[in-house]
Amino acid sequence: RTRPRGGGSTKILPSGGHSFFVKDFSTLDENSEDGKQRSDVFEALNRKWVLVVHKHHESEDMALFIELVIEESMEKDFVLPASITFAVVHPTDPLQNRILETAHKFTTEESDWGYFNFMPLEKVETYLKDDVLQITVSVNEDLGPLSSESLIPYNSKEVTGMVGLKNQGATCYMNSLLQTLFHLGAFRQAVYSIPTERDENEKTNIPLALQRVFYNLQFSDRSVCTKDLTVSFGWDVSDAFTQHDVQELNRVLCDNLEGKMKGTPADGTIGYLFKGTSQSYISCTDIDYTSKRTEEYYDISLNVRDCKDVLESFDQYTEEELMEGDNKYMAEGHGLQTARKGIKFLSFPPVLFLQLKRFEFDYEREMMIKINDKFEFPPDLDLSKYLSEDAMESDHPPNYRLYSVLVHNGDVYGGHYYSFQRPSKHSDWFKFDDNQVTRVTIEEAVDQNFGGESYNPKGKNSSKLNEHANAYLLVYIRESQVEEILLNPEQLTIPAHLKQKFDEECQIRERGRQKRREAKRYVDIEITTIEAMKKYPQTPHFGLFEFALSPPLHAQFRISKDATIDELKSIAREYFGVQKDKQRLWKWIERSNDTFRICRPLTQLEDERTIEKVSKNKSAWRLFMEEMPAETKSSRTLDYKKNLCLFLKYYSPLEEKIELIGSYIFSCQLSAADLKTYIIQKIFGLNKFAGDLLLYEECTPDQVNVLPNDQSLHTLEMISGDIIVFQLRLPEEQTEHYLDVQDYYSYFANRITIEFLPLPTGAEANANATESFEIELSRLTTYSQLEDAVAEQVHCDPTFLRFTHSVGERPHTRPLVKSEHLRDNLDDILVTHDNYFVPTLYYEILDLPLSELETKKVILVQWQNKNTEIIKTVKLLVPKNEKYEFVAQELAKHVELVFNLGIRFLEVSGSKISRVIPKHTAVRTEFAGSVVAEEIHPEEANKQTGDRIINVAHAWSGKDGKQVLRYFGNPFRCISKKDEPVSALAERIQHRLAIMEDVMEDWKLAVVAYRDKKFLDDDDIVSDYQFHNHTHLVLHHPNKNAATTRSQYKEKPIKIYN
Repeated sequence: RTRPRGGGSTKILPSGGHSFFVKDFSTLDENSEDGKQRSDVFEALNRKWVLVVHKHHESEDMALFIELVIEESMEKDFVLPASITFAVVHPTDPLQNRILETAHKFTTEESDWGYFNFMPLEKVETYLKDDVLQITVSVNEDLGPLSSESLIPYNSKEVTGMVGLKNQGATCYMNSLLQTLFHLGAFRQAVYSIPTERDENEKTNIPLALQRVFYNLQFSDRSVCTKDLTVSFGWDVSDAFTQHDVQELNRVLCDNLEGKMKGTPADGTIGYLFKGTSQSYISCTDIDYTSKRTEEYYDISLNVRDCKDVLESFDQYTEEELMEGDNKYMAEGHGLQTARKGIKFLSFPPVLFLQLKRFEFDYEREMMIKINDKFEFPPDLDLSKYLSEDAMESDHPPNYRLYSVLVHNGDVYGGHYYSFQRPSKHSDWFKFDDNQVTRVTIEEAVDQNFGGESYNPKGKNSSKLNEHANAYLLVYIRESQVEEILLNPEQLTIPAHLKQKFDEECQIRERGRQKRREAKRYVDIEITTIEAMKKYPQTPHFGLFEFALSPPLHAQFRISKDATIDELKSIAREYFGVQKDKQRLWKWIERSNDTFRICRPLTQLEDERTIEKVSKNKSAWRLFMEEMPAETKSSRTLDYKKNLCLFLKYYSPLEEKIELIGSYIFSCQLSAADLKTYIIQKIFGLNKFAGDLLLYEECTPDQVNVLPNDQSLHTLEMISGDIIVFQLRLPEEQTEHYLDVQDYYSYFANRITIEFLPLPTGAEANANATESFEIELSRLTTYSQLEDAVAEQVHCDPTFLRFTHSVGERPHTRPLVKSEHLRDNLDDILVTHDNYFVPTLYYEILDLPLSELETKKVILVQWQNKNTEIIKTVKLLVPKNEKYEFVAQELAKHVELVFNLGIRFLEVSGSKISRVIPKHTAVRTEFAGSVVAEEIHPEEANKQTGDRIINVAHAWSGKDGKQVLRYFGNPFRCISKKDEPVSALAERIQHRLAIMEDVMEDWKLAVVAYRDKKFLDDDDIVSDYQFHNHTHLVLHHPNKNAATTRSQYKEKPIKIYN
């Protein structure tokens, strides 16, 4: 499934759609075996459809798909183009309806379409009402973005001479960047020139994988796969379905390549092509003092909001800021001075990347938003006015021409990337949309991606353009260096070993494609016989046969689909030595109870039909060949509606073994008593039988039924393929054996292998639990039996064992409470707190019996020293009936006290103090945050009337301090003295934290209560402000990261691991 394009702007629900109410959304994973919830079947365009919803945990999104119900009447070449409008309905505010439009060609092979990341799960929660989510979908013939021409196979290579890149799921952002870098001929040449022939591990060789992608883009006739490249990054499938920021990928990829180019012919290429230098300056207005700092950059982030075009944004970027009043500059040796602060450029690179800042945080709504404002960018750009007077001399004036536009179509929750490129100096513009390349006009490439409510200027065909699709990254090339940067393909030098290697890979792929094309005309047939099935181990397996055994015990043939069944029998005759008239071929079928059985024999009429027709065009077909007895005249004599083919198994209680005896044809009217007689006479070869014979039907591994003597096979509803197990009755005193078939099957149906892992050693456990092992147990095992089995394995007292569930690859934070599971069996014990069945347990060997330990509680305390640094975490085991006064006494034994004025406990959450924990608080109390302990400072011992103890926290925000605060570090408590100015309090905090004076000067102090924030001046009096439970004194740190991409707020950062 590829990620659909789209991102509609309307908030109007689709008319004539189908509504699907997803109930119990919070427990969606538990409501079905596959974690998916499906709607009822509904009709649209005279076809049947189903909506499918599930949680895509890799990206923490809700997945939403629509599936076309495939019907037998559909031909192989069935195609149904349709446009789909998905809508998640907000329960109260229609303006917040989440609506996306897309289109798809539905076929029998591509019958579903939708989004793996339709909406973040945390966002879905705001759309729930009573844990119900309403989804509406409409399916229409109006194709929208899917034109009727797209039904004709489009060949990008034939039309444009170029090919696209395949989308692995959500890698459109990467495809857009790769096409941009590929068409920079100088960059492509540098990649080709990285030596890769001696690297033994090709899977982690990023330069080789990129060389492969570029080579195939240059020479292939079809769209190019990027899987080898993402594998070389160290990415897995979940990474391929996680969309990232294209600018972030460009930085990470180029940084990785720059390191790998060192010491090679490509060394320095990244810097030469993309690196520029800028100069930040602060110039005092009243004295002759200027501070300058030079920095390198590889792209420039330009504001979109409140700027009409690129030049206006550059003006804003380089605009001087006057530092005066409270914001004066501290000039070294001159004190506070009025100054001008700004930035100018010392050099621009040959290839200039401009990122347009279209994603930002809305502080009123507390959410990320996309800025779709109109923002123009010219085809030609003169940047000479932004060069500093200190700029480096260059033979190349800063005049640039636009050669690439990367577009994002969507919103902050997702979307689609594609790019527009000019491959050469005088070429047309082309659109690179994943695997498709099309020729476009300059208006489509440039003007229509300005954003805003722009309109198509083509007269009577005027239409409003998609306001969600707009430029996000621009690539300009210096005019005087265009021919040097772009290069013609003929100018590129490809190492001979690369050409040979990639050409050979191309030939291998072509042979594989040819083989797959041929395979479509053949069918793989697997035939098993009773002899092969007898070799299949019946103990402890159920059923009749497993075709996946290796090596196989059955015959395998590849035959043309045009061959007849009679020709198949001729082949079987040569293989098995069984004449065609003695062969009876039976079809295998998977029953609704998940068992695999034969169903019916092939008839005489089917002998002359083709395999394609009889197998219903299967690519693989499984058959059972029954060899009929010599006295049987012909395979045509069986009336399978009146006769059954049953399989007989024999169970020996003394040996505890099951043996397949064979397959037999019986009349439907035969009774169970008659069947016993048949078994005695034909199988045992006896006329009389002294023992008691028991008959059972093996339905499923956990369902084995006794067959009553007085009922016929027809009355018992038996059909061909059913299995009958018989045994001799064993005396009941034989208690060391499973007496009958039901006991034996119950044992194997309930047996389970449990993995036991040692829990990392804690304060309440010793270091003996170091062994990992597996034990086979029954699901009916009790807690006490579980203890005994593990104790025998690790040679310890079972009462000293404690178990913990496994969550993912880690132990759960809460161990199992023995008293809660004394009456449970293993089937219940292995169900985690999240209602998942996990056959893995962590175990501990405790220092004291579990019954005694369960009267105590483990408390993790983070110890904060006098400078507010967390220097250790102490794990304490204390009685549950104690209070935190006792915890303080125990903690004092593990830490070094400096002041000896007492210990204070704090609950800290999100780097802020939630509350002070009084010493009379019960140990049983659970806290949402961490428990932090600190010594009471001497200042508090000398507290005077009017002094207050306040909460202090660290935070940062934007450079101007206007954005939302982001808390970090270790909060603490300190004294705010009556009538003390901020400057004095700041000095005391500086000494408390043991930091340098110049560091403290960069910090600002603010009083923050909920969202209200008041920055303080040096002469402000802190005691004048009211401090409540949620009021903090915030130490505001400067934020030096000015550029903002949406990846900083939603997505995990991109990492290239190799």
